[in-house]
Amino acid sequence: RVIPKGEYIERLALFAFTNDSDDPDLDWLQFGIPWAIDVDLAQDNWVYTATGFAEETAGESFFSPSHLPLARQREIARARLLGYLAVGSIDRIDEDLVLTTLLYDVETGSLASELRFRGPEALALVDETSLALRRELDVPSGHVDRTPDLPVSELLSSTPIAVQAFFQASYAAGRNAAEHLRLLAAAVGTDSTFAMAQALLGEGYIAFNQPNEGIAAYEAALRHAYRLSETVRYGVKARYDRLTQQPEKALRVARLAAELYPADATAWDLLATLLIDRGETDEAIDAVKRALDLDPSSFSRVEALASLYAVMGRTEDARRT
Repeated sequence: RVIPKGEYIERLALFAFTNDSDDPDLDWLQFGIPWAIDVDLAQDNWVYTATGFAEETAGESFFSPSHLPLARQREIARARLLGYLAVGSIDRIDEDLVLTTLLYDVETGSLASELRFRGPEALALVDETSLALRRELDVPSGHVDRTPDLPVSELLSSTPIAVQAFFQASYAAGRNAAEHLRLLAAAVGTDSTFAMAQALLGEGYIAFNQPNEGIAAYEAALRHAYRLSETVRYGVKARYDRLTQQPEKALRVARLAAELYPADATAWDLLATLLIDRGETDEAIDAVKRALDLDPSSFSRVEALASLYAVMGRTEDARRT
């Protein structure tokens, strides 16, 4: 397999879409569509995506995005070193949905492409949009043709109610922990094979100090790991191994994930966490710095780096961080 160098990886910000229809039942797709595109594109290690930006998830009402002006979206994308940004809209014509996606060059602010697809199923439109985005982003055509590209419903769920609950849970994360957990439980209650929801449910149970329930949810996710993209699968496996006191296995998996997906900041975050567990502070510092190079706007990573410098007694480095 070809592991692309960082300069060849296309980096894309996905912002909330607008609901241009008169149907409030489609409101959840304002986040559901870009977040599903994010899941779909995770199958391709030549594309790195970022979504769920704090400024647009700060609305007062539940699951109602704060739609940012293009100028502000460009600022956010540039701060995270993302070369492109995508926004769009959902509309309804007769029995069909119409999904329109606008792809912008972040540096110039110019419209690079406008994509429009029509059909009855939202996730099928996501599949068409994701493939078109890969081509518009200049991912090598030979690579696109050879790369696994499962329908996004195979990576999420073929049950629309479960998918809706999952994305609503994702929105509730960090805002209402109990609601986050309730919605994830509803998603897996509707579709027990929904591996990504099972994994997040496991994390939620751990946060609520329910380790047995957390382990059971992780095990359910791993039983259905065929529904996870490779990068997500590595993360789930490493977290499960850590949770079940298998640090060597967890570290091997995390190292492999960082090697195969060097543009994924979260892979370096996980590797850093596991290295910190082992007291390997020097290498943990290197991993955090790799993550920061990919996303310099992350204050939590700056704090983590300063803390590691302090542990090493490098007070001047900690002060400058």
